[in-house]
Amino acid sequence: MKETFQHKTSSILVSGLIGLIIISFMFTGYESMKGTPDTIAKVGKHPIKIREYQQEYDRQLQFYSNYMSGGNPLTEEQIRNFGIKDNTLKSLVSRRLFINFAEQLGIMPAPEQIKDKVKELEYFKTNGQFDLQRYKAILANARITPADFEEDLADQVKAQNAQEFISTYPLSESYLADVIKYKSEITKLEVVQLNRRNLTKFVNVSKNEIDQFLSQPTNMERVKNLFGSRKKSLDLSEAVKGRHILFTMQGGKKKIEDLEKEALALRKELTIGNFAKIADKKTEDPAGKGKGGALDWFERGQMVPEFEKVAFELKPNTISDPIKTSYGIHIILVEEHRAGKEAQLVAHQESLARELLQGEKTKELDELIKTLSQQTTDFLKNKKSAELAALVKKYELLHLPKAIMNRLDGSLGQIRLTAAQVQQVFSGDGSDKDVFLFNDTLSTLAVKKSELTSKDKESHAIRKEEEIEKINSQMARKLGQDIIKTLEGSVKVKMFRPDINS
Repeated sequence: MKETFQHKTSSILVSGLIGLIIISFMFTGYESMKGTPDTIAKVGKHPIKIREYQQEYDRQLQFYSNYMSGGNPLTEEQIRNFGIKDNTLKSLVSRRLFINFAEQLGIMPAPEQIKDKVKELEYFKTNGQFDLQRYKAILANARITPADFEEDLADQVKAQNAQEFISTYPLSESYLADVIKYKSEITKLEVVQLNRRNLTKFVNVSKNEIDQFLSQPTNMERVKNLFGSRKKSLDLSEAVKGRHILFTMQGGKKKIEDLEKEALALRKELTIGNFAKIADKKTEDPAGKGKGGALDWFERGQMVPEFEKVAFELKPNTISDPIKTSYGIHIILVEEHRAGKEAQLVAHQESLARELLQGEKTKELDELIKTLSQQTTDFLKNKKSAELAALVKKYELLHLPKAIMNRLDGSLGQIRLTAAQVQQVFSGDGSDKDVFLFNDTLSTLAVKKSELTSKDKESHAIRKEEEIEKINSQMARKLGQDIIKTLEGSVKVKMFRPDINS
Protein backbone atom coordinates (compact mmCIF):
# COMPACT_ATOMS: atom_id res chain seq x y z
CA MET A 1 0.00 0.00 0.00
CA LYS A 2 2.84 2.33 0.84
CA GLU A 3 4.46 1.65 -2.54
CA THR A 4 1.17 2.31 -4.32
CA PHE A 5 0.77 5.70 -2.61
CA GLN A 6 4.37 6.75 -3.26
CA HIS A 7 4.61 5.36 -6.77
CA LYS A 8 1.47 7.13 -7.99
CA THR A 9 2.29 10.42 -6.31
CA SER A 10 5.95 10.37 -7.29
CA SER A 11 5.17 9.49 -10.92
CA ILE A 12 2.75 12.40 -11.17
CA LEU A 13 5.31 14.81 -9.70
CA VAL A 14 8.11 13.58 -11.97
CA SER A 15 5.92 13.87 -15.05
CA GLY A 16 4.94 17.39 -14.04
CA LEU A 17 8.49 18.53 -13.36
CA ILE A 18 10.03 16.93 -16.43
CA GLY A 19 7.21 18.44 -18.47
CA LEU A 20 8.44 21.88 -17.47
CA ILE A 21 11.78 21.42 -19.18
CA ILE A 22 13.32 19.85 -22.26
CA ILE A 23 16.67 18.32 -21.45
CA SER A 24 19.25 16.94 -23.84
CA PHE A 25 22.37 15.43 -22.32
CA MET A 26 25.29 14.10 -24.32
CA PHE A 27 28.69 12.74 -23.44
CA THR A 28 31.09 14.07 -26.09
CA GLY A 29 33.99 11.97 -27.38
CA TYR A 30 37.49 12.33 -26.01
CA GLU A 31 38.88 13.10 -29.42
CA SER A 32 36.85 16.32 -29.70
CA MET A 33 38.02 17.65 -26.34
CA LYS A 34 41.56 18.76 -27.09
CA GLY A 35 43.13 20.71 -24.25
CA THR A 36 41.08 19.01 -21.51
CA PRO A 37 43.19 16.00 -20.45
CA ASP A 38 41.88 16.31 -16.88
CA THR A 39 38.30 15.52 -17.96
CA ILE A 40 36.98 11.95 -17.93
CA ALA A 41 33.34 12.62 -18.94
CA LYS A 42 30.81 15.36 -19.56
CA VAL A 43 27.13 15.79 -18.68
CA GLY A 44 25.55 18.61 -20.61
CA LYS A 45 28.13 21.39 -20.37
CA HIS A 46 29.49 20.13 -17.05
CA PRO A 47 32.73 18.11 -17.13
CA ILE A 48 33.68 15.49 -14.59
CA LYS A 49 37.31 16.13 -13.66
CA ILE A 50 39.85 13.48 -12.74
CA ARG A 51 40.43 15.07 -9.32
CA GLU A 52 36.68 14.85 -8.59
CA TYR A 53 36.67 11.23 -9.63
CA GLN A 54 39.66 10.52 -7.37
CA GLN A 55 38.07 12.30 -4.40
CA GLU A 56 34.82 10.37 -4.76
CA TYR A 57 36.71 7.12 -5.39
CA ASP A 58 38.77 7.64 -2.22
CA ARG A 59 35.60 8.43 -0.25
CA GLN A 60 33.94 5.21 -1.41
CA LEU A 61 37.10 3.21 -0.70
CA GLN A 62 37.10 4.54 2.86
CA PHE A 63 33.39 3.80 3.30
CA TYR A 64 33.66 0.19 2.11
CA SER A 65 36.88 -0.29 4.05
CA ASN A 66 35.21 0.85 7.30
CA TYR A 67 31.94 -1.05 6.91
CA MET A 68 32.90 -4.13 4.86
CA SER A 69 36.53 -4.78 5.73
CA GLY A 70 36.87 -3.74 9.37
CA GLY A 71 38.93 -0.69 8.47
CA ASN A 72 41.51 -2.72 6.55
CA PRO A 73 42.55 -1.59 3.05
CA LEU A 74 40.55 -3.29 0.29
CA THR A 75 42.14 -5.75 -2.10
CA GLU A 76 41.80 -5.32 -5.87
CA GLU A 77 39.36 -8.24 -5.89
CA GLN A 78 37.17 -6.60 -3.23
CA ILE A 79 37.23 -3.32 -5.17
CA ARG A 80 35.97 -5.19 -8.23
CA ASN A 81 33.36 -7.18 -6.31
CA PHE A 82 31.93 -4.10 -4.62
CA GLY A 83 31.82 -2.26 -7.97
CA ILE A 84 33.50 0.78 -6.44
CA LYS A 85 34.75 2.24 -9.72
CA ASP A 86 31.32 1.93 -11.34
CA ASN A 87 29.62 3.37 -8.25
CA THR A 88 32.03 6.31 -8.25
CA LEU A 89 31.20 7.27 -11.83
CA LYS A 90 27.45 6.75 -11.32
CA SER A 91 27.52 9.01 -8.25
CA LEU A 92 29.31 11.78 -10.16
CA VAL A 93 26.96 11.47 -13.15
CA SER A 94 23.92 11.67 -10.87
CA ARG A 95 25.28 14.88 -9.31
CA ARG A 96 25.79 16.42 -12.75
CA LEU A 97 22.26 15.42 -13.79
CA PHE A 98 20.88 17.22 -10.76
CA ILE A 99 22.99 20.29 -11.53
CA ASN A 100 21.65 20.37 -15.10
CA PHE A 101 18.16 19.89 -13.70
CA ALA A 102 18.63 22.88 -11.39
CA GLU A 103 19.89 25.05 -14.26
CA GLN A 104 16.92 24.16 -16.45
CA LEU A 105 14.59 25.08 -13.59
CA GLY A 106 16.40 28.40 -13.23
CA ILE A 107 17.22 27.97 -9.54
CA MET A 108 20.71 29.43 -9.82
CA PRO A 109 22.88 30.97 -7.07
CA ALA A 110 23.95 34.58 -7.55
CA PRO A 111 27.73 35.27 -7.76
CA GLU A 112 27.48 37.22 -4.50
CA GLN A 113 25.96 34.17 -2.80
CA ILE A 114 28.94 32.03 -3.80
CA LYS A 115 31.47 34.62 -2.62
CA ASP A 116 29.63 34.87 0.71
CA LYS A 117 29.74 31.10 1.09
CA VAL A 118 33.49 31.07 0.42
CA LYS A 119 34.00 33.68 3.12
CA GLU A 120 31.96 31.61 5.60
CA LEU A 121 34.26 28.57 5.33
CA GLU A 122 36.32 28.28 8.51
CA TYR A 123 39.50 26.90 6.93
CA PHE A 124 39.89 30.10 4.89
CA LYS A 125 39.81 32.31 8.00
CA THR A 126 42.54 33.83 10.12
CA ASN A 127 41.49 35.03 13.58
CA GLY A 128 37.86 34.62 12.59
CA GLN A 129 38.13 36.71 9.44
CA PHE A 130 38.27 35.62 5.79
CA ASP A 131 41.91 35.65 4.65
CA LEU A 132 42.30 36.05 0.88
CA GLN A 133 45.96 35.03 0.90
CA ARG A 134 45.19 31.92 2.98
CA TYR A 135 42.37 31.08 0.55
CA LYS A 136 44.69 31.29 -2.46
CA ALA A 137 47.50 29.41 -0.71
CA ILE A 138 45.31 26.49 0.35
CA LEU A 139 43.84 26.14 -3.13
CA ALA A 140 47.28 26.42 -4.76
CA ASN A 141 48.59 23.68 -2.48
CA ALA A 142 45.68 21.47 -3.61
CA ARG A 143 46.32 22.48 -7.24
CA ILE A 144 42.86 24.01 -7.60
CA THR A 145 42.28 27.48 -9.01
CA PRO A 146 39.88 29.85 -7.21
CA ALA A 147 37.70 29.86 -10.35
CA ASP A 148 37.43 26.05 -10.32
CA PHE A 149 36.74 25.97 -6.59
CA GLU A 150 34.00 28.59 -6.83
CA GLU A 151 32.49 26.79 -9.82
CA ASP A 152 32.41 23.55 -7.79
CA LEU A 153 30.82 25.39 -4.89
CA ALA A 154 28.24 26.93 -7.23
CA ASP A 155 27.40 23.44 -8.52
CA GLN A 156 26.90 22.22 -4.96
CA VAL A 157 24.52 25.11 -4.28
CA LYS A 158 22.60 24.40 -7.50
CA ALA A 159 22.13 20.75 -6.52
CA GLN A 160 21.11 21.81 -3.02
CA ASN A 161 18.60 24.30 -4.45
CA ALA A 162 17.13 21.59 -6.69
CA GLN A 163 16.79 19.24 -3.71
CA GLU A 164 15.13 21.98 -1.64
CA PHE A 165 12.77 22.69 -4.54
CA ILE A 166 11.74 19.03 -4.63
CA SER A 167 11.41 18.94 -0.84
CA THR A 168 8.97 21.85 -0.90
CA TYR A 169 6.81 20.40 -3.67
CA PRO A 170 3.36 20.34 -2.03
CA LEU A 171 1.60 17.12 -1.04
CA SER A 172 -2.18 17.18 -0.72
CA GLU A 173 -3.79 17.22 2.72
CA SER A 174 -5.87 14.18 1.80
CA TYR A 175 -2.75 12.20 0.86
CA LEU A 176 -1.03 13.07 4.14
CA ALA A 177 -4.19 12.24 6.09
CA ASP A 178 -4.47 8.84 4.42
CA VAL A 179 -0.83 7.99 5.08
CA ILE A 180 -1.08 8.97 8.75
CA LYS A 181 -4.37 7.07 9.12
CA TYR A 182 -2.97 3.81 7.75
CA LYS A 183 0.33 4.13 9.65
CA SER A 184 -1.61 4.66 12.88
CA GLU A 185 -3.30 1.26 12.52
CA ILE A 186 -0.92 -1.32 13.97
CA THR A 187 -0.99 -4.97 14.97
CA LYS A 188 1.41 -7.31 16.76
CA LEU A 189 2.39 -10.53 15.04
CA GLU A 190 4.43 -13.65 15.61
CA VAL A 191 5.84 -14.78 12.29
CA VAL A 192 7.72 -17.88 11.11
CA GLN A 193 9.10 -17.98 7.56
CA LEU A 194 9.72 -21.27 5.75
CA ASN A 195 12.10 -20.39 2.92
CA ARG A 196 12.06 -22.96 0.09
CA ARG A 197 15.67 -22.45 -0.93
CA ASN A 198 16.97 -22.78 2.64
CA LEU A 199 14.88 -25.90 3.27
CA THR A 200 16.14 -27.70 0.16
CA LYS A 201 19.21 -28.90 2.07
CA PHE A 202 16.94 -30.78 4.51
CA VAL A 203 15.44 -33.00 1.81
CA ASN A 204 16.63 -36.57 2.38
CA VAL A 205 18.95 -38.13 -0.19
CA SER A 206 20.36 -41.62 0.36
CA LYS A 207 23.93 -42.77 -0.32
CA ASN A 208 22.55 -45.19 -2.90
CA GLU A 209 20.84 -42.33 -4.76
CA ILE A 210 24.09 -40.37 -4.81
CA ASP A 211 26.06 -43.34 -6.16
CA GLN A 212 23.49 -43.98 -8.90
CA PHE A 213 23.46 -40.29 -9.79
CA LEU A 214 27.24 -40.13 -10.12
CA SER A 215 27.34 -43.29 -12.23
CA GLN A 216 25.61 -41.42 -15.07
CA PRO A 217 28.11 -39.54 -17.29
CA THR A 218 25.71 -36.62 -17.88
CA ASN A 219 25.22 -36.19 -14.13
CA MET A 220 28.95 -36.42 -13.48
CA GLU A 221 29.45 -33.65 -16.03
CA ARG A 222 26.94 -31.49 -14.13
CA VAL A 223 28.85 -32.10 -10.90
CA LYS A 224 32.13 -31.16 -12.61
CA ASN A 225 30.60 -27.93 -13.93
CA LEU A 226 29.22 -27.03 -10.48
CA PHE A 227 32.59 -27.79 -8.91
CA GLY A 228 34.29 -25.58 -11.49
CA SER A 229 32.01 -22.64 -10.66
CA ARG A 230 32.58 -23.13 -6.91
CA LYS A 231 36.24 -24.13 -6.93
CA LYS A 232 37.60 -20.76 -5.89
CA SER A 233 35.42 -20.73 -2.76
CA LEU A 234 36.23 -24.38 -2.04
CA ASP A 235 39.99 -23.89 -2.26
CA LEU A 236 41.55 -23.56 1.18
CA SER A 237 43.69 -20.43 1.21
CA GLU A 238 46.87 -20.05 3.24
CA ALA A 239 45.92 -18.28 6.45
CA VAL A 240 47.20 -17.21 9.85
CA LYS A 241 45.38 -17.07 13.16
CA GLY A 242 46.77 -14.74 15.78
CA ARG A 243 46.56 -11.72 18.03
CA HIS A 244 48.09 -8.27 18.02
CA ILE A 245 48.65 -5.24 20.20
CA LEU A 246 48.29 -1.90 18.43
CA PHE A 247 49.72 1.45 19.48
CA THR A 248 48.30 4.45 17.60
CA MET A 249 49.26 8.10 17.42
CA GLN A 250 45.71 8.92 18.62
CA GLY A 251 45.06 11.65 16.09
CA GLY A 252 48.51 13.17 16.37
CA LYS A 253 48.63 13.27 20.17
CA LYS A 254 51.62 10.92 20.22
CA LYS A 255 54.81 10.80 18.15
CA ILE A 256 55.78 7.66 16.26
CA GLU A 257 59.16 7.62 18.04
CA ASP A 258 57.42 7.47 21.44
CA LEU A 259 55.19 4.63 20.24
CA GLU A 260 58.23 2.65 19.11
CA LYS A 261 59.87 3.06 22.53
CA GLU A 262 56.65 2.05 24.30
CA ALA A 263 56.26 -1.01 22.06
CA LEU A 264 59.89 -2.09 22.51
CA ALA A 265 59.56 -1.89 26.29
CA LEU A 266 56.33 -3.89 26.25
CA ARG A 267 57.79 -6.53 23.92
CA LYS A 268 60.28 -7.52 26.65
CA GLU A 269 57.39 -8.36 28.99
CA LEU A 270 55.35 -10.41 26.55
CA THR A 271 55.12 -14.18 26.56
CA ILE A 272 52.78 -16.64 24.87
CA GLY A 273 50.98 -17.05 28.19
CA ASN A 274 50.40 -13.38 29.07
CA PHE A 275 49.91 -11.91 25.58
CA ALA A 276 46.08 -11.97 25.60
CA LYS A 277 45.83 -10.49 29.09
CA ILE A 278 48.26 -7.66 28.30
CA ALA A 279 46.60 -7.06 24.92
CA ASP A 280 43.29 -6.38 26.66
CA LYS A 281 44.97 -3.67 28.71
CA LYS A 282 47.30 -2.16 26.12
CA THR A 283 45.90 -2.53 22.62
CA GLU A 284 44.32 0.55 21.03
CA ASP A 285 42.49 -1.54 18.42
CA PRO A 286 38.78 -1.33 19.43
CA ALA A 287 38.03 -4.68 17.78
CA GLY A 288 40.65 -6.41 19.93
CA LYS A 289 39.66 -4.94 23.30
CA GLY A 290 38.14 -7.58 25.55
CA LYS A 291 39.21 -10.30 23.11
CA GLY A 292 42.88 -10.46 23.96
CA GLY A 293 43.74 -8.71 20.70
CA ALA A 294 42.32 -11.66 18.74
CA LEU A 295 42.39 -11.43 14.93
CA ASP A 296 41.09 -14.94 14.18
CA TRP A 297 42.00 -16.34 10.75
CA PHE A 298 43.12 -13.97 8.00
CA GLU A 299 44.34 -14.70 4.47
CA ARG A 300 46.86 -12.93 2.28
CA GLY A 301 45.57 -9.59 1.01
CA GLN A 302 43.41 -8.90 4.07
CA MET A 303 46.05 -6.99 6.05
CA VAL A 304 48.35 -4.12 5.15
CA PRO A 305 51.57 -5.38 3.45
CA GLU A 306 53.97 -4.70 6.36
CA PHE A 307 51.73 -6.56 8.83
CA GLU A 308 51.04 -9.44 6.42
CA LYS A 309 54.71 -10.02 5.59
CA VAL A 310 55.69 -10.48 9.22
CA ALA A 311 52.61 -12.51 10.19
CA PHE A 312 53.04 -15.05 7.39
CA GLU A 313 56.80 -15.41 8.00
CA LEU A 314 56.47 -16.07 11.75
CA LYS A 315 56.25 -19.65 13.01
CA PRO A 316 53.27 -20.63 15.22
CA ASN A 317 53.56 -19.59 18.89
CA THR A 318 55.97 -16.80 18.02
CA ILE A 319 55.78 -13.11 18.97
CA SER A 320 57.09 -10.50 16.55
CA ASP A 321 59.22 -7.47 17.24
CA PRO A 322 57.30 -4.17 16.92
CA ILE A 323 56.46 -3.32 13.31
CA LYS A 324 55.27 -0.02 11.84
CA THR A 325 52.28 0.30 9.49
CA SER A 326 49.96 3.13 8.45
CA TYR A 327 47.83 2.28 11.51
CA GLY A 328 50.62 2.61 14.07
CA ILE A 329 52.94 0.13 15.80
CA HIS A 330 51.96 -3.55 16.09
CA ILE A 331 53.23 -6.51 18.07
CA ILE A 332 51.94 -9.77 16.58
CA LEU A 333 51.44 -13.18 18.12
CA VAL A 334 50.99 -15.96 15.54
CA GLU A 335 49.08 -18.89 17.04
CA GLU A 336 48.46 -21.09 13.99
CA HIS A 337 49.54 -21.14 10.35
CA ARG A 338 47.31 -22.99 7.87
CA ALA A 339 48.76 -24.09 4.56
CA GLY A 340 46.78 -23.46 1.41
CA LYS A 341 45.15 -26.46 -0.22
CA GLU A 342 43.57 -26.67 -3.66
CA ALA A 343 40.11 -28.23 -3.70
CA GLN A 344 39.84 -31.60 -5.46
CA LEU A 345 36.70 -32.82 -7.20
CA VAL A 346 36.80 -36.23 -5.54
CA ALA A 347 36.51 -34.65 -2.08
CA HIS A 348 33.40 -32.65 -3.01
CA GLN A 349 31.57 -34.67 -5.65
CA GLU A 350 29.21 -36.43 -3.22
CA SER A 351 28.12 -33.23 -1.48
CA LEU A 352 27.61 -31.50 -4.83
CA ALA A 353 25.64 -34.49 -6.16
CA ARG A 354 23.47 -34.41 -3.02
CA GLU A 355 22.81 -30.70 -3.59
CA LEU A 356 21.76 -31.29 -7.20
CA LEU A 357 19.50 -34.19 -6.21
CA GLN A 358 17.89 -32.14 -3.45
CA GLY A 359 17.16 -29.36 -5.93
CA GLU A 360 15.32 -31.81 -8.17
CA LYS A 361 13.17 -33.33 -5.42
CA THR A 362 10.41 -30.73 -5.62
CA LYS A 363 7.71 -33.18 -4.53
CA GLU A 364 9.67 -34.14 -1.41
CA LEU A 365 10.36 -30.45 -0.68
CA ASP A 366 6.65 -29.67 -1.00
CA GLU A 367 5.88 -32.47 1.47
CA LEU A 368 8.50 -31.20 3.92
CA ILE A 369 7.12 -27.65 3.76
CA LYS A 370 3.57 -28.98 4.19
CA THR A 371 4.59 -30.94 7.30
CA LEU A 372 6.54 -28.02 8.76
CA SER A 373 3.66 -25.63 8.03
CA GLN A 374 1.23 -27.87 9.93
CA GLN A 375 3.61 -28.20 12.87
CA THR A 376 4.32 -24.46 12.93
CA THR A 377 0.62 -23.62 12.82
CA ASP A 378 -0.11 -26.05 15.66
CA PHE A 379 2.71 -24.69 17.82
CA LEU A 380 1.61 -21.08 17.24
CA LYS A 381 -2.07 -21.77 17.91
CA ASN A 382 -1.44 -23.74 21.06
CA LYS A 383 1.41 -21.61 22.43
CA LYS A 384 3.94 -24.46 22.32
CA SER A 385 6.93 -22.16 22.58
CA ALA A 386 9.55 -24.80 23.37
CA GLU A 387 8.47 -27.03 20.49
CA LEU A 388 8.43 -24.06 18.10
CA ALA A 389 11.90 -22.96 19.23
CA ALA A 390 13.25 -26.47 18.59
CA LEU A 391 11.69 -26.56 15.12
CA VAL A 392 13.08 -23.11 14.25
CA LYS A 393 16.56 -24.15 15.38
CA LYS A 394 16.55 -27.53 13.60
CA TYR A 395 15.43 -26.16 10.23
CA GLU A 396 17.08 -22.73 10.54
CA LEU A 397 13.77 -20.90 10.13
CA LEU A 398 13.33 -17.15 10.44
CA HIS A 399 11.28 -16.44 13.57
CA LEU A 400 9.95 -13.00 14.56
CA PRO A 401 8.24 -13.47 17.96
CA LYS A 402 7.00 -9.90 18.53
CA ALA A 403 6.79 -7.91 15.32
CA ILE A 404 4.78 -4.70 15.08
CA MET A 405 3.32 -3.94 11.66
CA ASN A 406 1.34 -0.93 10.51
CA ARG A 407 -1.36 -1.13 7.87
CA LEU A 408 0.49 1.09 5.40
CA ASP A 409 3.92 -0.55 5.22
CA GLY A 410 3.19 -4.25 5.66
CA SER A 411 6.84 -4.42 6.74
CA LEU A 412 8.23 -6.79 9.35
CA GLY A 413 11.87 -5.94 8.86
CA GLN A 414 13.23 -8.81 6.77
CA ILE A 415 9.73 -9.77 5.66
CA ARG A 416 7.16 -7.69 3.82
CA LEU A 417 3.54 -8.74 3.42
CA THR A 418 1.61 -7.96 0.25
CA ALA A 419 -1.31 -5.53 0.31
CA ALA A 420 -3.77 -8.47 0.14
CA GLN A 421 -2.02 -10.23 3.04
CA VAL A 422 -2.03 -7.05 5.13
CA GLN A 423 -5.75 -6.67 4.48
CA GLN A 424 -6.37 -10.28 5.55
CA VAL A 425 -4.36 -9.88 8.75
CA PHE A 426 -6.14 -6.68 9.75
CA SER A 427 -9.53 -8.25 8.99
CA GLY A 428 -8.90 -11.12 11.46
CA ASP A 429 -10.30 -11.01 14.97
CA GLY A 430 -6.92 -11.14 16.69
CA SER A 431 -7.74 -14.15 18.85
CA ASP A 432 -5.13 -16.70 19.92
CA LYS A 433 -6.45 -19.16 17.34
CA ASP A 434 -6.11 -16.68 14.49
CA VAL A 435 -3.14 -18.00 12.45
CA PHE A 436 -2.66 -17.26 8.74
CA LEU A 437 -0.63 -19.23 6.21
CA PHE A 438 0.62 -17.25 3.21
CA ASN A 439 2.29 -19.14 0.33
CA ASP A 440 4.22 -17.98 -2.71
CA THR A 441 6.87 -19.52 -4.96
CA LEU A 442 9.69 -18.57 -2.59
CA SER A 443 8.37 -19.13 0.92
CA THR A 444 5.54 -19.91 3.31
CA LEU A 445 4.69 -17.54 6.15
CA ALA A 446 2.88 -18.59 9.31
CA VAL A 447 1.48 -15.45 10.95
CA LYS A 448 -0.27 -15.25 14.31
CA LYS A 449 -1.88 -12.12 15.73
CA SER A 450 -1.61 -11.24 19.40
CA GLU A 451 -2.96 -8.53 21.64
CA LEU A 452 -1.32 -5.13 21.63
CA THR A 453 -0.20 -3.86 25.02
CA SER A 454 -0.52 -0.27 26.14
CA LYS A 455 3.27 -0.04 25.83
CA ASP A 456 3.07 -1.20 22.22
CA LYS A 457 0.49 1.44 21.43
CA GLU A 458 2.44 4.16 23.21
CA SER A 459 5.80 3.35 21.58
CA HIS A 460 4.25 3.25 18.08
CA ALA A 461 1.94 6.22 18.45
CA ILE A 462 2.05 8.59 15.48
CA ARG A 463 3.15 12.16 16.15
CA LYS A 464 1.52 14.08 13.33
CA GLU A 465 4.09 16.85 12.83
CA GLU A 466 7.02 14.43 12.90
CA GLU A 467 5.24 12.05 10.57
CA ILE A 468 4.45 14.77 8.03
CA GLU A 469 8.10 15.84 8.05
CA LYS A 470 9.16 12.21 7.55
CA ILE A 471 6.67 11.70 4.71
CA ASN A 472 7.87 14.85 2.95
CA SER A 473 11.49 13.70 3.33
CA GLN A 474 10.73 10.21 2.01
CA MET A 475 8.73 11.59 -0.89
CA ALA A 476 11.47 14.09 -1.77
CA ARG A 477 14.05 11.29 -1.76
CA LYS A 478 11.83 9.06 -3.92
CA LEU A 479 11.07 11.95 -6.25
CA GLY A 480 14.77 12.77 -6.58
CA GLN A 481 15.56 9.15 -7.42
CA ASP A 482 12.78 9.06 -10.03
CA ILE A 483 13.98 12.32 -11.59
CA ILE A 484 17.55 10.99 -11.89
CA LYS A 485 16.27 7.71 -13.34
CA THR A 486 14.13 9.58 -15.88
CA LEU A 487 17.01 11.85 -16.88
CA GLU A 488 19.42 8.92 -17.20
CA GLY A 489 17.22 7.60 -19.99
CA SER A 490 18.12 10.69 -22.02
CA VAL A 491 21.87 10.24 -21.62
CA LYS A 492 24.19 8.69 -24.16
CA VAL A 493 27.25 7.68 -22.18
CA LYS A 494 30.71 7.75 -23.67
CA MET A 495 33.82 7.77 -21.51
CA PHE A 496 36.72 10.09 -22.38
CA ARG A 497 38.94 7.86 -20.24
CA PRO A 498 37.81 4.23 -20.67
CA ASP A 499 40.74 3.12 -18.52
CA ILE A 500 39.14 4.71 -15.41
CA ASN A 501 36.79 1.76 -14.89
CA SER A 502 39.09 -0.97 -16.07
